Amino acid sequence: MEDIDFRREQRNWSVMMHLSILLGNTILPVIGWFVPLMIWLNKKDQSVYLDRVGRQVNNFLLNLLVLHVFGLLLTTIGIGLLVIGVVYVISILLPIYAAIKESKNEIYEYPSFFSFLI
Repeated sequence: MEDIDFRREQRNWSVMMHLSILLGNTILPVIGWFVPLMIWLNKKDQSVYLDRVGRQVNNFLLNLLVLHVFGLLLTTIGIGLLVIGVVYVISILLPIYAAIKESKNEIYEYPSFFSFLI
């Protein structure tokens, strides 16, 4: 029974890491970066699973940052707003999808262009 509770707790923390990204899109951008980072730093030594999820989430956030900067640079030639819009939609949809997958005990890995933490 204790093992089931431990796995459930891990799953809950992983779902929180994914959904906390949405805080940055809806409330304050700093919270969307700070919360998943703090959860990962506090839980990574307790579980290999949470370490993996935390690395995925924070790597996804770093990829979003790079894509936003790329979009800002592309505004000089007129297509940057489109890139930023697509990145914004992705930053909302993928964390929701990842949280749903994780809540069903399915492993989700974010697509990434760069592997900073993996």
